[in-house]
Amino acid sequence: MEETIKKTFTCIICPVGCQIDVRGIPGKTTLVEGNDCERGIKYAKEEYCHPTRILTSSVLVKGARTPLIPVRSNEPVPKERIQDCMKVIKETVVYPPVRLHDIVIPDILGTGIHIVATSDAE
Repeated sequence: MEETIKKTFTCIICPVGCQIDVRGIPGKTTLVEGNDCERGIKYAKEEYCHPTRILTSSVLVKGARTPLIPVRSNEPVPKERIQDCMKVIKETVVYPPVRLHDIVIPDILGTGIHIVATSDAE
């Protein structure tokens, strides 16, 4: 039988910022306590079992007025894939024109998640 692991999270769903304790085994929660609302339970379970983050960075632009363009993922990226995604982003070069919300890197690492521009580059 796998050992139960306890983690504590500060909930970011609302301004209260509950300290939520979660116990479980990898991939499954067995106890959630400390939340003031049901949304906190959902957040804590997701953060315990499968944490994700919106990835923000910048990409090199050749031939534009500014050398970099800000980008972000169009969906949250699994936390364990962020470093691999950053390597791809670091190697990416785009050429103007690039428009707000243009897909700069489609389906990064086969995740189905796109890296999109958050600004224009002329």
